[in-house]
Amino acid sequence: HLSNGLHTAPFYHNLKLIGNINPEATSSRSGLGIRAPKDNENFYVSGMTVVGYHGTAVLFGCHETMCTMRFERCRWFNSSKRTSSSGDVSGIYWDMDGTLTNYPNGFVAIKKNFLQFDDKCEIQSEHVNGVVCGRPDGSVRLRRNYVSGQEPWQLDGKAMLVETRAGSDQMAFDFKKLYGWAVPSVEDEIYDMRINDPNDFQQLTQEYGTRPYVMEEWGYLYNKVQPMNEALTVHLNFTDWRDHYDASVGPRLSRRPTREDSFGAHSMLLWPDQCEPYNLSEVNSQKCGVYVNDTGLALKDELDESPEIDQVHGRLTTVLTMKVDGGNGTPWTAVDPRSGSLRQTLTPRECPKSGCPKPEVLPPGQLRPLRKWSDPLGWPDRKLPGEMDNVVLPPDDNVLLDIVTPKLHWLTVEGRLEFSREVSTTLNAHSVKVWGQLEIGTEADPIPPNVKAEIAFWGDEEAHTVIMAEGLFLVNKVMAVLGRMSAVGSPLGTPMPSLEEAGGVGATSQGTAGVARRLSAESNVQAWSRLVATADAGSTTIVARGNLSLWPSGAQVAISATEFPQPPATTETEVRTLVEAPIYNDQEDTTTMTIDSSLAHRHFAGEVDSSDQNSHWPRPRLAAAVALLQGRSNVVFKTAEDDNEHGGEVVIAGTSEGDWVGVANISNVDFIRMGKHYYQSPALKFNFLGGQTGSNASRVENCVFSNSQSGAIQVDGASNLEILNNVFHRTYRTAVWIGSSSANDAIVIKKNIAIETLRHPRESTSWVRSFAAFLLEVRPKELVGNIAAGSADSGFLLRPRLVDCSSGPPTYERLQEEELNEAVACLTGVFILRACQEECNSCAEVRGHVAWKNAHAGIITVDQSSNMLLDSVMLSDNHIGVVLYFNRGNSDMSHRIYSNNVTIFGSTAASTCDGSTDCRALGREDKVGETCNSVVGSAYRRVGIMTHMVGRMPKLCEANPKLKVCRPPNTPVKECVMPWEHRLGTLGSRYSEAHWSNVTFGHFSTSDCGKPSYALTYNPTFIDAAFPQFFSNVNWLPSIEDDAKTFLGESTVTGNRVNMDPDFDGTNQMVLTDVDGSLLGTATTGGSAVNTYNPALAIESCTQTSGFYRCPDLPLRFLKWEDIASPENRVLSKFKVWRDSDDRSTWSTGPMDDGCIPDPPELDRHWMIRPNDFYNLTMFTSPPKHHRLFWFNDNEDESIRLDIFLTQPWRLEVYVDGALMPEDSYDTAKKSTPRLPELADPHGSYTFDPHERRFYLIMTGGSFSGRAATKGAGFILLRMLQVVQISMTVSVTLEDFEGPALTNNIATLLQIDPSRIKIVSVQSRAQVAAGGRRLTDSSGLSIIFQIVEANPEPIPGEAFADSGVEPPAGVVWTVTVESTPGNESNDTNGTGGSPAPSYSFTSESLEELKQLAQVLQDAADSGDLSEVLQMPVVLEAIATTDPEAPAAIEEPSTTTLMATHQPDILEDTGLIVSVVIGALVGIFVGAAMMGICIYVKNTYISRENQVTPGPGQENLDFRDLGNETDPPAQPEP
Repeated sequence: HLSNGLHTAPFYHNLKLIGNINPEATSSRSGLGIRAPKDNENFYVSGMTVVGYHGTAVLFGCHETMCTMRFERCRWFNSSKRTSSSGDVSGIYWDMDGTLTNYPNGFVAIKKNFLQFDDKCEIQSEHVNGVVCGRPDGSVRLRRNYVSGQEPWQLDGKAMLVETRAGSDQMAFDFKKLYGWAVPSVEDEIYDMRINDPNDFQQLTQEYGTRPYVMEEWGYLYNKVQPMNEALTVHLNFTDWRDHYDASVGPRLSRRPTREDSFGAHSMLLWPDQCEPYNLSEVNSQKCGVYVNDTGLALKDELDESPEIDQVHGRLTTVLTMKVDGGNGTPWTAVDPRSGSLRQTLTPRECPKSGCPKPEVLPPGQLRPLRKWSDPLGWPDRKLPGEMDNVVLPPDDNVLLDIVTPKLHWLTVEGRLEFSREVSTTLNAHSVKVWGQLEIGTEADPIPPNVKAEIAFWGDEEAHTVIMAEGLFLVNKVMAVLGRMSAVGSPLGTPMPSLEEAGGVGATSQGTAGVARRLSAESNVQAWSRLVATADAGSTTIVARGNLSLWPSGAQVAISATEFPQPPATTETEVRTLVEAPIYNDQEDTTTMTIDSSLAHRHFAGEVDSSDQNSHWPRPRLAAAVALLQGRSNVVFKTAEDDNEHGGEVVIAGTSEGDWVGVANISNVDFIRMGKHYYQSPALKFNFLGGQTGSNASRVENCVFSNSQSGAIQVDGASNLEILNNVFHRTYRTAVWIGSSSANDAIVIKKNIAIETLRHPRESTSWVRSFAAFLLEVRPKELVGNIAAGSADSGFLLRPRLVDCSSGPPTYERLQEEELNEAVACLTGVFILRACQEECNSCAEVRGHVAWKNAHAGIITVDQSSNMLLDSVMLSDNHIGVVLYFNRGNSDMSHRIYSNNVTIFGSTAASTCDGSTDCRALGREDKVGETCNSVVGSAYRRVGIMTHMVGRMPKLCEANPKLKVCRPPNTPVKECVMPWEHRLGTLGSRYSEAHWSNVTFGHFSTSDCGKPSYALTYNPTFIDAAFPQFFSNVNWLPSIEDDAKTFLGESTVTGNRVNMDPDFDGTNQMVLTDVDGSLLGTATTGGSAVNTYNPALAIESCTQTSGFYRCPDLPLRFLKWEDIASPENRVLSKFKVWRDSDDRSTWSTGPMDDGCIPDPPELDRHWMIRPNDFYNLTMFTSPPKHHRLFWFNDNEDESIRLDIFLTQPWRLEVYVDGALMPEDSYDTAKKSTPRLPELADPHGSYTFDPHERRFYLIMTGGSFSGRAATKGAGFILLRMLQVVQISMTVSVTLEDFEGPALTNNIATLLQIDPSRIKIVSVQSRAQVAAGGRRLTDSSGLSIIFQIVEANPEPIPGEAFADSGVEPPAGVVWTVTVESTPGNESNDTNGTGGSPAPSYSFTSESLEELKQLAQVLQDAADSGDLSEVLQMPVVLEAIATTDPEAPAAIEEPSTTTLMATHQPDILEDTGLIVSVVIGALVGIFVGAAMMGICIYVKNTYISRENQVTPGPGQENLDFRDLGNETDPPAQPEP
């Protein structure tokens, strides 16, 4: 953005836009004239002539944030449409001089009814979907009012209702950039606003315009816009009671604020027409219908005395006033001298400024004796409480509820209330406030089975607001507990104790009930069970496991879904009524139930694999669940009205100060139709504002939550809570939601079942807002034996436990069936959140999960920052079994995936072709998952394991701050990042491994209901790299087809943002490694399954299958090359490697950028390399100054030699783990017998052949200084130094040649340090003519020497430090490494200062080398060179390194095919003729070129024969090598 401030020059100046050059045309041949930036407040155009756009709109922009664009000096010819506005965050056009709107200081904004003020604004045909606001005197201002910071979360995504005197309309919520609303607002008007949700805001921020626009004079050469006083009045309406409002800025007034008040002045009023029915006292009536500072506790108390009248609503009014002073040569200043943005944050308060009154709670010993509720004498006025009474039990009161109460308004328990254990009771109330103790049975003394205790909640949305402590926002129809509550019933089937058990004749009721809990445990009548056999569609009987005969006739039961859900609103869960008592068969331990109507869907139950070969998970059984929805317990919390969606809510709460912390023990309780649907409030909420302090443990156990009207249990701020053995049915959004404010490793969630979790109808569909049956934002202490059956999104969305896997995966004992968590018939079975907020190397443990019949994936993780361990996992009949997406940094090499005892099935008996054939997944456009949006889409029916991805760019808000607010934590930051498993950004980790051990596969087929299914395949969007996948102890069951085991073939998937192509590294380097032969089914270990995109990666002995090359004799290891710190915009071409053993070549393109969120890739390349082989590496580009090489291989017996082709003369230095490799020890040309490096040489051995221009380098596997190569140890850094290379002949015999004298004489001539001169080749002239063969007859020498750049800068320590490798012991990589050509020391870790780091070549060094070359050339031409060297000299060639010169070698071509699979050209005679003709032409051309070359050489380069230096001479040429075994011939580039 060139315009990066208010006072900078225009973005465009004197621009001419021609839509159609034809003057006779009636339409434009162009699209938009100017597409302004989408979010830049400072866009400015001065001077614009528009011709021939006709009906095409010319201007568009600021369409993501409603920012302001400025225009002046516009001229229009044959252009009838000037601006276009589209969407509720469309930009505001500011016309500075009237040439855009006909009004100076005119504005164009999105067309909304509330903007169409008849005296200020109008519709003009030139402005598409826009409203023009202005006046001839230029006095109108239109600003963006940016509303954000909304609380609670339920307000996210809802529309803002806006009303002015001009009309009413609504503004959409923006997730992407604002996470709020932008409201175009005309200055000096009144805006009445409310978020379209029953929840009042608990916090809200407004920001008026942009401060410089409002308070500064600005303009370019032609017009100046001067600031003026501005004010905007905003009404914010509320329905729940508010005492007062706090504001971040502005005074709270006792009158209506006006534009004369300071910015943010505010006050509130209550609607007088709603106060009138109350007949208030004179004092309190003075606070109704007028603006007040606060409403006061006295008024609230008086209103609450008339609960039959609806709650009084009101509004908050705030004035955003901007006043300026100046002009007429005086600088403009703000009257209100505040700096920063024009922002105000408002926070409502329910309590007075002095706080809400709280009672003094007495200890149990100070309570009065227990009295009965039914005794009138115990009440102050000697009569029982009546309907709609507000009842208060004072701190010392102790009451036994022994009746069915009338419909009370409020019951406040400051003392103690106990429910009778002798008679059935019902507490009917609108709300209950518990400060003291509420006892409805205890764990030791539950409500006995022959007694029923109920709390029935009454009222609607207009009921009076319940207030206990600041910040709780309880609304109404609630039981709020700041004291202690115990609610423990007896489950269905609990027998009454016998007389003897109760203690004999005269035993008390408490003694009778005291054994009820033991008898309850012994009876163990379950609230749910599993089907024994499949219940087909049309069935009227179902058979379940266990004794369920006490389930009552007439009760409702839910049968869980076993097919894919149908988002957003349905699953195949069915609810039926039992028409008779169930019949138990004690021989088979099954119960048969008859239901009132036939089933509409199939509900599977059965064994899905019976093969004897399945040793990892023998004879697995999957089954639908059936649950009793009512009548299980004798303690009931319920919404009293059958047709009221505004249900009751139980809140266990704590104050922000922590002085009041509620405690609840809730066991064997039925929650029926609880929760507030429109408020999205759960049936039971734990909300500890100040945390759960001390030993205040709470428990929810053996409860049934049926037909919940929103969520079931929501937990915030808890640190000591158990949720055990509960049944949740038909919850919206979540069954159990543990919020991020709760403590990690503190909450137990065990053996619960959630049947049917649905998207809430009021949830926004404009953004992906994920939910789950079990949504756990913190790590649970225990997560065992839970079931999510039927969810329109995830079954489990959880924060995993971390375990240490630094020395490999831990070992565990086998889990039992009842210990496994299960997800079935969900969109996604288990969604794993980040285990660490930052990158870490512990393992996220995913243990004990069964996921089957899930429409997208069984197990998925996105942006995972840790390593991962999968243990005791079974995945069956899912669209994708497991897909893992990690977020790690570029230098990471510690990333690992481990698995143990993992069983993965395709389509078992649980699947038919009648259902669950097409996946369901959230997508870019599909925010609810109505269609199949996975990365493999409808191309496959089932995939078992999809190879993992590691990306650098996080795609979820938890790790990516692109979203201003992050809730829930897996919210995507942009629509285009979807689906979950789609690649985003570019490559993350430098290296990663997946170890799939003890894995069983079965039931995959290439024709699965007409679609293929594969056990193993790749992610078709991960184009950047193919990380090693190691397989061991793989168990292939007989139920899997051979061709369905592995597919690494050409993808048929389309529709993703990126698709596989043979050019991508993620495609052509894709390999699966068979550690023990079990993957490929061979006796050979260490073999590979190679992709079919790149046959050259395979070897001759490989065999081709339908989906990959089977290569049992081919081990492959991961080699990484990196360009260190070249500019991001540098373009590297493909890099090619030839394998010397079979002359096959493959390419590396490197990682790619991403069009969704730009993320420039690192400049690196990688290949899968065969150990103990030679590879020729060619870069089709000029090389960088510093290279890094990693060969990730821990086998010390394996080596490779890289022959790196260089297009120009260079000198290379080799560093291993930051230490310079001394030439005398590692340069094999320095050996007593000079030679090329061999595979047996040490890691880092090297040499350079100046004739072939090849640099040879040895890399070995193993460990280095106790650190593994697969963790990056032993990495090699190559530094390239610029040189001038001189080739010359001298008339001297080898016996008379003195290298040091030559070096010193040339240094004297050039006046440089002799250490800069390196003789790299000495050959006899005859040897040169003979192609390198040693000749004894020689009368002259051909010499090549290099002059290295002067004083090269030290290698920056960062070049080693950012390698991601731990330095060897005692080494520090935070300082630069001193290295000069004359210093061969390997002590490269000094402690002194150093120059600024430099990663690039310097033009100064290059220029100095060119000057030296010119001096040599001049000396040769004048004869001075021969005189200085004291011998006849002929200067043959001078070459100077030029880093910017293009590579003078061939461009990349297509990948070489395997010889065994090339097309048979003999089958086509025409093709034979073409080939023969082409060959003859090629031979002719080649012969002609060779002749020309020989002629040139003989004419211009012919010299006397050269002699070969004898033993002991330095810098010998490789054409005179004395290897005992000749090295393999090297392919020419």
